[in-house]
Amino acid sequence: MRDDFNINTKRTLVDMLKLNERVDGLLTGEEKEVRLAFLSSFTINTLAEVMRAEGFLHSLKLTTYTAPYGQLQQEIRNAKSDLYAFQPDICFLLFDFSDFFNNDIGFSHHTYDAKALEKEVEGALSRYRETISVLRGNGNNKIVASTLPLPVFRPLSVLDNKHTLGFKRIVGRINQRIEDLFFGDPQVFIFDFDEWLGRLGKDNVWYGKFYFLGDLRLEPDAFPALARSLMAYVIPLASATKKCVVLDLDNTLWGGIIGEDGLAGIKLAPTGEGQPFYHFQKFLLSLFRRGVILAINSRNNPEDALEGIRTHPYMILREHHFAAWRINWNDKVVNMRELAKELNIGLDSMVFIDDDPVHIALMNEFLPEVTTIAVPQDTSQLHKIVADYPGFSSFEFTEEDKKRGEMYLAERKRHELQSQATNVDEFLRSLDLRLKIEEIHAFSLPRAAQLTKKTNQFNLTTRRYTEEKIKEMLQAGFLGLTIEVFDKFGTSGICGVAIVKRDPEAWSIDTFLLSCRVLGRGVERAILAVIIEQAKQASAKKVIGEFIPTKKNKVSVSFYKDSNFKLVQKDENRQAYEFDLKDTFLLPPHISIIRDGVYEI
Repeated sequence: MRDDFNINTKRTLVDMLKLNERVDGLLTGEEKEVRLAFLSSFTINTLAEVMRAEGFLHSLKLTTYTAPYGQLQQEIRNAKSDLYAFQPDICFLLFDFSDFFNNDIGFSHHTYDAKALEKEVEGALSRYRETISVLRGNGNNKIVASTLPLPVFRPLSVLDNKHTLGFKRIVGRINQRIEDLFFGDPQVFIFDFDEWLGRLGKDNVWYGKFYFLGDLRLEPDAFPALARSLMAYVIPLASATKKCVVLDLDNTLWGGIIGEDGLAGIKLAPTGEGQPFYHFQKFLLSLFRRGVILAINSRNNPEDALEGIRTHPYMILREHHFAAWRINWNDKVVNMRELAKELNIGLDSMVFIDDDPVHIALMNEFLPEVTTIAVPQDTSQLHKIVADYPGFSSFEFTEEDKKRGEMYLAERKRHELQSQATNVDEFLRSLDLRLKIEEIHAFSLPRAAQLTKKTNQFNLTTRRYTEEKIKEMLQAGFLGLTIEVFDKFGTSGICGVAIVKRDPEAWSIDTFLLSCRVLGRGVERAILAVIIEQAKQASAKKVIGEFIPTKKNKVSVSFYKDSNFKLVQKDENRQAYEFDLKDTFLLPPHISIIRDGVYEI
């Protein structure tokens, strides 16, 4: 089913409901399950069904619960309600202005004096805060709560934005304060419902004819668009955020064919026909600065293409922005597999953008795990289509994300050095490898959580943790470590995490993961040496390690065995190993450790 999915496809409410009816039969059993709860004071029947279908299109299994009509507050305030029995991973709350104000105020606010109106505003904010606080106190799930939509009717008409009691000013201030209330809270996100309605057009989707028939304040035809927007919160929770955009060049990154039109003939400029491609490159640069990897897969003469990238005066993306490329006349499917291998990422982490429907179809056919985006005939919509795609959404934005482009450039230099070395030992010694190993602290916590969600290959247990869960484990006495790797080319950023349960007799490694870009250099063994050293200092008798196999972590299957741990238990779901702390475990000689300070969390 997914082989006909690309992001351009517009699906109606009927399309999504029909797909939902087929989802259970189409799921393979390998999809990540996420549990979603929907709460609203107005009718949102069928939103959950549409969301399930949208989740399937992103290779996710969504299990849903919708609170009964009109029972939002009752469900939240009853600790034994069906909501809490469901144990959702995310709660979505859709509010209306009237949920926190009496219905009459929208028609008569201009008759209030300033003090009375301020009292109403403070009361509404207090009720909003209390609602979220009660829900927050009953679990560690993510909460996505909407702002309050600005009513379309304004009694003051054109004077509304000229008056201190203008409705737009009042509601805007309320929504800003709502966002401020939860600005630093990693558990609560605010969905700008009013802005979203404005993009669709309130006259088209808000308080239409269905409102009077069944309190359907939001038109059901808007549910597919809403589901896609809400997926931006589900995808990062499911650790399904895309890592890489792979781009065609001709009629994708610029207009025209550079091999035929020449450097001066392609369309790329801040004005005129080249403007859509110019803006698209600006958008791609913003993704790059967020940590999304850029790569090229183009059928072209490499000399022509690289000349355009290096010398065109309006080219926004230059050679150093691309972590890898395949510019040749080979099969693009083969190229894509090679790019994934070179970048050490899964094919399901990649998004392919091309103007040729044949190449889109081939990619869908032979590599359905790659998400495809077809360049629209109306190229003015190109950057909007990609911007609306929720697959790049993330709950964290770390220093490592900002530096990822520089890290991949340094990685290219490492590969060049490796190709010149006569053997592996010479290469490793020449790198001058140093490890900075720190206990997880307030500043590194977001990155640690991010890595548990994103790292698949060298991840011995593949346990996914939120910031809240890691913090809870540390407070319970677990040892949490982050690893940053330095060499002669610079830093690889925080690229590893270890979380260890410390008991008097034995230390048990709960989580051990490392980015694939630093594998093969002895880093993983050096981390293990540090854990073993600390366990000995704490007078423990042994260190226990687990390997839980998945489809993607086969590269780490023999790690404990190769590190002289003894296999003590094995079945198809788990392998357990032990290391006797009477034995010696040596740090690789080409690696030095930078000792850290300890930060409170």
